[in-house]
Amino acid sequence: MGEARKVFDCLNCGKDDAIYNALVSGYVQNKMYEEAFYVLGGMKQPNVVSLTSGLVACAACSDLSKGKEIHGLAIRFGFDLDTQLRNALLNMYAKCGSTSTACSLFDEMPQKNVVSWTSIIDAYGSQGRGVEALELFQKMKESHCSPNATTFLTVLSACVHSGLVKEGQECFVAMKEKHGLDPSEEHYACLIDLLGRAGRMEQVWNVFDSASEAGVVQNGGVLAALLNACRVNMDIQRSEHVVGRLLFKSKMENPGNWVAISNFYASIGRWDQVKDLRSLIFGPKEETPPPSSTPVTSSDRKQKKKWSKGKQKEKMNDMVLFDQATYEELLAEAPKTNSSLLPFPRIGSIN
Repeated sequence: MGEARKVFDCLNCGKDDAIYNALVSGYVQNKMYEEAFYVLGGMKQPNVVSLTSGLVACAACSDLSKGKEIHGLAIRFGFDLDTQLRNALLNMYAKCGSTSTACSLFDEMPQKNVVSWTSIIDAYGSQGRGVEALELFQKMKESHCSPNATTFLTVLSACVHSGLVKEGQECFVAMKEKHGLDPSEEHYACLIDLLGRAGRMEQVWNVFDSASEAGVVQNGGVLAALLNACRVNMDIQRSEHVVGRLLFKSKMENPGNWVAISNFYASIGRWDQVKDLRSLIFGPKEETPPPSSTPVTSSDRKQKKKWSKGKQKEKMNDMVLFDQATYEELLAEAPKTNSSLLPFPRIGSIN
């Protein structure tokens, strides 16, 4: 994005809408939201594409104030009736927790497509209003608008937030049998999370076996959900096996997997492993070296960075081997009592 910005700045004149749209979209895709807002603010007359990108940024960072500002611009320039922009507005208000405004926008939409329905379902589901989300899902099907994979993921997530186990299972089955959509890793992970919170560990393992047979256990999402389910239900013995597999699957750019492993080790009181994981993710604390008269060159910095990455990779490999080699030892040392940390409450356990 740095090179793209340099080219943009060199164009003193002749910056048309396409150039602005490309830069704003690029910033949003790279999660550089402040930069996207800055460029958007420099446009004399924003268009549907640039405003939509701005709304996507607002939804991602939950900036309701900026979202309302862009909404005002859309009305000012006459774009507020555009279906694409309305969907972006609906999604923005939903992600920012303004469900009533999202609902009003949805009701006023003359044409509702799959994005519109999915956004309003998410608005209710993310607020713990799963029953209403399922009612909207039913209305969506009655309106002859076919749900897609994202819609089903949104419905499953709504079931998780509201503890609707039966409905979530039915939704998962209908996805394949009635709509011909193959569940992805995210769908399997969501179903495992739902069943795990309900304490149905045998069903959790059956779903995991199905995911393995379908070949969707790729980036660790299913394994992370499985580990969380084991942790909540104190299934220590099988958790150790999951940790070993997850360490092999995990990547440094996927912090969710590392958080799941760290939470598991913390729940059984293995604080040494928690410390090792945090050192691996954030790097060890380095002591400030004394001032040196020798100038530091750019090649020195690159070499130091390369060495640091190499040490992190080496440490990660050591952790993986440690986990496998000492499986029985970890199991023997794990406390037999309940976790020192309170697990998440199971569904139905709160009056």
